[in-house]
Amino acid sequence: MQSSIRFLPHVVMGIAVNIVTAYLVARVKIQYLAVVSALITMIAPPLMATVEIGENYWFTSFWALFLSPVNPDGMLKSSPITLTVHGTNGSPVLFTVSNLVISDAFPPEVQSLAGGVFNEVSQFGNSVGLAVTAAIAASITDRSDSERNEDALMEGYRAAFWTIFAGTVVVIAVSAFGLRNGGFVGKKND
Repeated sequence: MQSSIRFLPHVVMGIAVNIVTAYLVARVKIQYLAVVSALITMIAPPLMATVEIGENYWFTSFWALFLSPVNPDGMLKSSPITLTVHGTNGSPVLFTVSNLVISDAFPPEVQSLAGGVFNEVSQFGNSVGLAVTAAIAASITDRSDSERNEDALMEGYRAAFWTIFAGTVVVIAVSAFGLRNGGFVGKKND
């Protein structure tokens, strides 16, 4: 019961971000949506990478869980936060915006195919991200000199969180430069 209650911020923020994204997607340039959501999410990995074993949940873990669902694509969609929480694959901002942009770029007769291909590639990305972060965490944990198992595990998790942070930085750069000509989803750009 205690664990379930502690993961509620993840669910609450996920629902809130979905509602806000639905409102903003046609009103804000996709570049800004992607970059701002990734910047918000970028806060979560360093919070979890610096948490101490036994630290009060409300100081860091709460905020990391609260901020992480804003843009999980930036977190390789497979952080130890989401792995230990519920294995989420959802991405309220980047997934929604990307799927809409890709579908909008194709004629109506192939939009469903384009959306399906996008979802397939997204699931492949989930698998790769999960494998990369799990391999990093396991490798660091195995090579740890710590006497306590908890300390060794935490070293692996910290390395995975810093990797996720680096991935989020890459997502910010790609979003900032790759989407600079993107306009508004659902509106014709002039």
